[in-house]
Amino acid sequence: MFGLFITGAVGLLAILPLIRALGWPPITNFCILGADLALVAYALTLLPTKLILSEEGLCQKQLLSELKLQWSDIAEWRYTRVQDVESFWIQDRKGNNHELKHWLVFGEQRSKQVAEVLRQNGVTGREEYDE
Repeated sequence: MFGLFITGAVGLLAILPLIRALGWPPITNFCILGADLALVAYALTLLPTKLILSEEGLCQKQLLSELKLQWSDIAEWRYTRVQDVESFWIQDRKGNNHELKHWLVFGEQRSKQVAEVLRQNGVTGREEYDE
């Protein structure tokens, strides 16, 4: 994902020299630079993402945020795969849903590993597949 956003940002920068040649208004420079900075900033928030499953609980770390749940705080989980779209969410005891980043649990093998760890720690849940 990080590489995709950076590629998009470089692509937008390639348009900058064409603005004057195509006769676009100068404000277009600022709009493209703003979109470019937003893409780079979002890409940087995705970069250091990891999922840690320890004896204490589950932790999803990102650059600007962190999700920590004790095993006793997790009420249920659900993994859904419809065609090529995957979703893995966890609901805590307060009723809040937490969506795990899909690249951390992408693929049947990785999702089954995460589901098995959740089951071993007493968390109920289910896997749903569209055949």
